Amino acid sequence: MQGQFLCSEDHSRSQEMTLVHLRVADCYFALDIRFVCEIIRVLPVTPVPKAPPFIDGIVTLRKAVLPVVDLRRRFGFSPEDRLPRQRMLICTVEGRMVVLIADEVIEVRNCPLGSVQSPPFPLSGDTAEFFPGVCPDEKRLLLLLDPRRLLTSRARVDGQRLQQQISSSTVATAECVTYDH
Repeated sequence: MQGQFLCSEDHSRSQEMTLVHLRVADCYFALDIRFVCEIIRVLPVTPVPKAPPFIDGIVTLRKAVLPVVDLRRRFGFSPEDRLPRQRMLICTVEGRMVVLIADEVIEVRNCPLGSVQSPPFPLSGDTAEFFPGVCPDEKRLLLLLDPRRLLTSRARVDGQRLQQQISSSTVATAECVTYDH
């Protein structure tokens, strides 16, 4: 499998990448830190009529109006009221600022490039485009998020099915992912 979103000259010189570990429902994800400008508490979101279903609304941050993608909604999990642990990740995706809402930001850690692997479980076409790889840590399997797909894809992810695939998988025989930008 060829990944394209995580690598640049930065990773080719280094043997690791820095990932933001986050949780949405009972699934754990990782996002390349180079996409993340800031992590803040959740601000009030203004709904936008007739916005795409994956856009939760907009927020104003330092005089900039930014679209908000609630990852819980984007991945097909049932919506929940705002919780104290939820965070907004202010990201830059292909030159555009966007806000992602996660149920929890767990930590920021380095991940050896050699440990990034193809998903060891079958992903449907819709799901596969969001998650080009996995990165195991000591506690769990993290799905690598391709943030570009969050805004451009019309695909929907079945969160419950994804959760079952992750919990029943192992990482031992997965093929390595090479990243080129």
